[in-house]
Amino acid sequence: MNGCSHVRKTNRPSRLAELNRLPWVVAIFAWAAVGGAQAPALKIGVVDMKEITDRSQSIQARMREVEKSLEPRKAQLDKSFMEVERMKRDLRNRRSVLSDEDVRDEQRRIRRLEGKVEDIQYEINKEFDRFQIDVITPELERIEQTIQRIADDDDYDLILMKEGVIFYSERVDITPLVIHELDRKGSGPQLPAFGDKESPSD
Repeated sequence: MNGCSHVRKTNRPSRLAELNRLPWVVAIFAWAAVGGAQAPALKIGVVDMKEITDRSQSIQARMREVEKSLEPRKAQLDKSFMEVERMKRDLRNRRSVLSDEDVRDEQRRIRRLEGKVEDIQYEINKEFDRFQIDVITPELERIEQTIQRIADDDDYDLILMKEGVIFYSERVDITPLVIHELDRKGSGPQLPAFGDKESPSD
């Protein structure tokens, strides 16, 4: 029992220190210290960023657009990878009946194809970098601007992200409103198809 009691005592300061590091906790405590009961009640909202990106039709449309643009390159990668595996398997099965020179020829062919797979993967990585610039960053900025507009229009004092909140009532959850506003405004400009700017040499 003494051991259990000791564990509980050492955990409490750690949790308190963790909470006090959160900016929103500091802000609320500061407000309470200054105004207390005489100050007007804070108007607080909470947003769930994951729910926004998962449920917003305009954002999901952008994600489908990206996936569709990547499909041809991904199919090319899968096909080349499967061919490498087939060649390796075939070499293992036939190695005993091949001459040393034939084995070396097959190994060179496999290495060339593995190099092609690496090139395709490199191009896909570059496309994902462009995806980050052309889609992710603008969409995050659009979400932030929408939240800021709601805060200004509805006189919110504080809007928190769900990830940093231990508990909140559904009354303060403005996630559905953010999703509605995002979809009402629509998505950003159409994304150019990946591969239009640069294509790997065959």
